Order: sequence, then structure tokens, then C-alpha cells
Amino acid sequence: MKNLVLFLLFTCIAFSGFSQATEKGIYVVTFSDKGPVKKNQLIVPADVLSDKAVTRWMKHNIPLNESDLPVYQPYIDNLIAHGARVLTRSRWLNCAVVETDKQTAGNLEKITGISNIRNLGIKDENAVTAVNQKLETEMSEGLDLHVYKNQNAANNIDYGASAGQINMIKGEYLHNLNYLGQGITIAVLDNGFSKVDVLPAFDSLWSNNQILGTKDFVIPGANVFDPSGGIHGTMVLSTMAANLPGIMVGTAPKANYWLIHTEDNGGEAVIEEYYWVSGAEFADSVGADIINSSLGYTTFLNSPEYDHTYADMDGNTCVSTIGADIAASKGILVVNSAGNSGGNSWFYIGAPADGDSVFTIGAVNASGVVAYFSSRGPTCDGRIKPDIVAQGQGDAIYSWSASAPNGAVFYGDGTSFSSPIIAGISACLWQSAPDKSNMELIESIRNTASNASEPDSVIGWGIPDFEAAHNSLTSGIEDAIVKPKLLVYPNPFNKSLSVITPSNITGDIKIDFIAPDGRIILQDNMQISKPTKEIHLGGLEQLPGGLYFVIVKAGNGIFSASCLKL
Repeated sequence: MKNLVLFLLFTCIAFSGFSQATEKGIYVVTFSDKGPVKKNQLIVPADVLSDKAVTRWMKHNIPLNESDLPVYQPYIDNLIAHGARVLTRSRWLNCAVVETDKQTAGNLEKITGISNIRNLGIKDENAVTAVNQKLETEMSEGLDLHVYKNQNAANNIDYGASAGQINMIKGEYLHNLNYLGQGITIAVLDNGFSKVDVLPAFDSLWSNNQILGTKDFVIPGANVFDPSGGIHGTMVLSTMAANLPGIMVGTAPKANYWLIHTEDNGGEAVIEEYYWVSGAEFADSVGADIINSSLGYTTFLNSPEYDHTYADMDGNTCVSTIGADIAASKGILVVNSAGNSGGNSWFYIGAPADGDSVFTIGAVNASGVVAYFSSRGPTCDGRIKPDIVAQGQGDAIYSWSASAPNGAVFYGDGTSFSSPIIAGISACLWQSAPDKSNMELIESIRNTASNASEPDSVIGWGIPDFEAAHNSLTSGIEDAIVKPKLLVYPNPFNKSLSVITPSNITGDIKIDFIAPDGRIILQDNMQISKPTKEIHLGGLEQLPGGLYFVIVKAGNGIFSASCLKL
């Protein structure tokens, strides 16, 4: 019997040791560099940035830097070869998030090119989904909606239940001028978009090809429209994109949308901040103009040892905040909800709402009074947050439930809804002033808001007035000199490129291919005897692949365009 007891004891100890050695954890692997690339010769591969992304870069004179290069693929291959499963990666942070056991993680530290490994804890496969548990109690179908009403509003669109939240910010002014978001791309980072593919409120998005695509970073390749998935993204999207006149219309019903799943429905986890950054990078690569993120990170249900503190809300500490500020530096308007902690012990905004370049949106009720739950500022380093507020209590949202499987208008509370209301109408504002930058838009909206003379940590600059913001951005625009643009094709190109000028050119012509860092990579001069608008450029196969600005100088005319060399 004694031997049997000893055997069982030994077996348990051995099994316990084996279990600890093989237990899977999440690790962030940071790399030391982007591989063998010289910093003064940065070339972004053509498959990293879309034509629309290049256009945004050129419009806003965004400089190329090493953060735009992808993670060096041989480093990723090495992780996989050592048995790690790559969950996501970030070119901006130059890291990969992997799942592996402790022993393998220790071995990874010895690999060339790895500068740091951070343990994010054990992956909890049994986390209980909590995101939608309060849906039925927080929304009431058919509830009377008493909304703030701009008495002077002349709505050319029958907004139905969403009239109040649009009139509050004078969004109808832009809509009446036919600025409905046409040509602007909004990336929505959220927890899933349950049934967006079948709900009537989104029919026009599909018929007009306004859904440009989807991406799932939590479960790669999954269907973001699966009814068993997240419904929060559906509700958020509706405040921008719903288009059922007389029932509900969003703030940007004609904008284009990318739907990006970054939020894990299995409870708050540290890795979600890395998913957020990956989603923002993807939004950058496909040319999104605006990111709406009705998400925030403070504490983590499954990893309390990684909880943020108020001291972390300094704009420089949290991973998602760092990513959000980088996204803004790429010319993207990053709109983020302030959070719903104003009525609990946390109280303050969360990440990435603390970013200095993030447009942080708090909530008021239908009468314009600050919502009790709206998270407050300032940031821990003393900056005013939120930036502005919009209706976030008693909002009209379009979604579905067991009692309304085909969709209906509900009413919900949360800065999750005030944020996309602003993101959508900001798309319309940007459409009206396309030459302005993301930060110029923010300043214009702030400076014309209701509390601009005395911004505070409760409502920031106040309730925005998009009529006034539009007027401030576009005054004198008719007198502005518009720089002529070239048309180039094919784009991307390989061996040859044709350029079409907006007017006939003749005589001495100078053509420059300029890298984003200002270096002239190729220069050519030609003599054109007969007036023409089209120039054919051959022999370009030796030009290194990447992003270029093509400048054509003819007489007193200077024409420009961006293009990608494969």
C-alpha cells in the first residue's frame, strides 16, 4: 500500500510539473528591427498600402517612416518554427502576440532579432461572454423617445427616431447640402456585426457597395455577421449607416465602411489592445479616413494583474493609446468613446480615449445634460478630456433581438453611441472640406462647440455645432487655389507609367519620382513638340518598388500624383 501511495504521489507531482510546463500562455514578442533595411532607404511594399491609403498620405503630406514597414517575415517564421502560434502582429509596434508554453517562450528569448518578451498571462478558454447580457434590460423596444430638438432645424430627410440626436449637433445642415459621407471611408472597430448582412436598415449599404469589406482579428476568417457573435458593432454601425427614412437614418448613410472585429466577446483581456492596434493598422492600409472605436480598456476580467490605473491615462502608456495616436499621425481621424465609468469607482476615461490626438466623445442626454455614466477627464497629465459630447443617453439605435429578429429601432445608453454619431457626421464635414487634415477638423469642431470658451473635464468643448464648424472650415474656399492633379495609370505600375495632365503641355518637361521622405529617386527631362495631355514613361523596371510622388513641371504648371511601383 505504501508503495502505491508513493507511486500516486509521484505521478501527481510529475503530472503537475508537466501541466505547468505545457500550459499555454500569451506572450508579446517585440523585435529589435525590421530586418535588413537601411533607414534612409525605406520602401513600403505595394501590398501594405492600398491606392486609397496612398492618396490619403499624399493629400496630407504624411511622411514615410520605419513604422510603415511590415514586421520582418523571417522573424515571424522563426516563431512558428519554434512552436509558437501567432495570434496577431503589429508593424507599428514591431511585435507579434503569440500563444505558447512557458518553456518555448524561454527558448524564444534566445532567437536573433527578438528584443523583449512580455507575458500577458494564461489564455482563459472558459471565459463567460458578458458583452450582451444586459442587452434586453438596457434597451426597451417601443419606448417613447423625448429628444433634444433644434427648433430651427429644417430636415430634408425624414430621420424618424434619430432626428433628435442629429439635430442636436446640427448635422441636418450638412445633410441638406447633400454631404452624406460620400467618398469617405469609416473603419468600425468593434466586437462583431451580428446580422448586418440581412437587417433592412443596412440594405442600401449593400446595394450601393458601401460595405468595402470585413476583417476578423479575434477569430481570423470568421463571419463577422454571425448571429451568435457580437451585436454591439451592429448597434454602433446603425447610428452612422442606418438608412430607413421615416424610421431611422444615421449620420453618414452614404459613407463607405470597413467592419473590423477586434473585441473578444469572451470577457475583457489584455490581448484586445493588441487586436485594436492590428485593426487600426489594417484600417490605415485600406485607406480609411476615419476610425470609430466605441471601445475602452481599463481593467481586465481574466488578468487583474495587468489592470490599468488612472496614472496610465497619460496618453503614452497603454498599448491601444499608442496605436491610436500613431493612426492619427497617419492622417486618420480617430474617434473614440470616452467610456461609461462616470458613475462608478473608475470615473475617468479609459484607453485609447486618453490619446492626445484621439477625438474623445462623451455623452449627454436628450436635453443636452451630461449623462451620469459619461466618463470624465482630465487625463492624469492634466489634458482636457472628453473633447466634445453628443447624445449618448436614450439614443435611437437599430438592432435585433429575440422579440424583433428582423430588426427594429431600440433605445440605448452609452458613449458607445455618442462616438459613432460624431464619427459619421465628421465624415460629412470632411467631405465638405476635403483638403483639411484630421487635426484641423478636430480643432474646428471644438472651437465652434457650445462650451468652447470654457472647456472642462466633464463635457470638454461641449455640444458641437456642425453648421458653424462647416462655415469655419470652408470660408473663402471658393477663392482657394486648387493644385492641379495628375491622373496616372496603371496604378500600381511595373515597367511603364502613363500620366495625364489636366491641360495641354508642350516644350521642356521635367519629371521627378520622389520618395515620401523627400529624396528624388528618378529624374527625367524631355522635349515635347506638340501640345499633349498624355505622357508615356517607360524603362521603369529598375525603379525600386514602393510609394512615390510623381511631379511634372511644364512651364509655370506643376502637376502631381501618387503611385505605387510593384
